[in-house]
Amino acid sequence: MKNSEEILRELRESKQLPLRVIAAYFDIDPAIMSRIERGQRKASRAQIIKLAEYFNVSEDELIIAWLSDKVVYELADDQHAIEALKVAEEKVKYQIKKRAITYSVLAHIKNSGGLLAEGPLDVFIPLVKKSLHYLNAEKKQYKGANISEIRTVIEEHTV
Repeated sequence: MKNSEEILRELRESKQLPLRVIAAYFDIDPAIMSRIERGQRKASRAQIIKLAEYFNVSEDELIIAWLSDKVVYELADDQHAIEALKVAEEKVKYQIKKRAITYSVLAHIKNSGGLLAEGPLDVFIPLVKKSLHYLNAEKKQYKGANISEIRTVIEEHTV
């Protein structure tokens, strides 16, 4: 498995570009670019995205390699690393599901008219999250709460 540094070096070398050309593109010293390629310095997310654009390669592939490098760096020497990754995976899945529910509720409220029908959806995310938290506190699960219950709670908190 290649790390992000190896991928970046291979991309640069495949185009037969010297480090100074890539460094100039980023407006950084060539020595810094060299350290990034050798893994002595970490590229930022913005730099990884810019490199994907520069080399016309999949941004997702480079971001995934970069993120996995960060995880490995943090967990590689820990005896609990594998179990922590499993727990983290479940937490990420939960956050994604929660975000999807929030946007689904917002879209429904926006499309059905009423008090919250005007304005961008992002403005109402805190209200929906607060409402979903309130419904959970009342022993109702997200999937058990219907849209009208959620809408009622949101409207109660906005009046």
